[in-house]
Amino acid sequence: MKLEEEVTSRLVMMQQNDWTTAPYTMRVHAMEKSMVEIVFSDLYSKMYPSMKWMNTYVSSLDKPMFICEYAHAMGNAIGNLKEYWESIEGSSATIGGAIWDWVDQAIYEPHEMKKGIYRLHTGYDFPGPHQGNFCSNGIIPATREESPKLKEVKAVYQYVHFADKGVDVKRNEAKVLLKNTYDFLSLDKFYLRWQVVKDGFRMQPDSMMLPAIMPDDSLLVTLNLKGINLKKAIKNGEEVMLDLYVCRTDAETWAGCWAWRLQNSNMNCLHERNYLS
Repeated sequence: MKLEEEVTSRLVMMQQNDWTTAPYTMRVHAMEKSMVEIVFSDLYSKMYPSMKWMNTYVSSLDKPMFICEYAHAMGNAIGNLKEYWESIEGSSATIGGAIWDWVDQAIYEPHEMKKGIYRLHTGYDFPGPHQGNFCSNGIIPATREESPKLKEVKAVYQYVHFADKGVDVKRNEAKVLLKNTYDFLSLDKFYLRWQVVKDGFRMQPDSMMLPAIMPDDSLLVTLNLKGINLKKAIKNGEEVMLDLYVCRTDAETWAGCWAWRLQNSNMNCLHERNYLS
């Protein structure tokens, strides 16, 4: 797919579209301003639509919608990604979007590197013109380390969704609804692993093989919560969380089975509605 954004000249865009698509007749073309003026774009596109706009228009389009930029990863960002994807997955036209962007572009200063000093620099550290630290707007830092933003993106993008369906305090059981949002994979090559966390301490884990839950199908499972007495936990005012993981049963060429935890979630076992009834 060819994606263009922040474009201005209609004539230039038309000429560019003809030039880039001529050798590749199957290439999909998306342009940012296609919502208002670009008729030759294969997809509609828009930059940073509000949630009000998303909830109003994402299902009323005659062409697919790809949001060329919809989440800006600068600083402590990506906090509204969940709401965006609830709108996207509930729409009939929107197929996804692009986070801006993947990695911070801060750099080491060559003269400092010769002295053994490795300190990341942004525009503020050099003569202008520059845009300050605007180059540091990635999901991961320039050092390529994992970040809280990356964990948030991974959690929102995961293909198995979990929904809390209640806790039976007397039986020490939790009901969880699993939904498979893969397009082509069933879940019979995966297993579910769960573990109670009480006041930060992990209890004994448990697991179960998953049946062939087909794409877009769901399964309600009842999980026995080992190592916890929910009645006592309520009486003592303890925090009880439930960690959930969906993992592959077999190793792949790109990862081991447990090393690649495809989905994970964290649920509070003691919501008020669960134990006051």
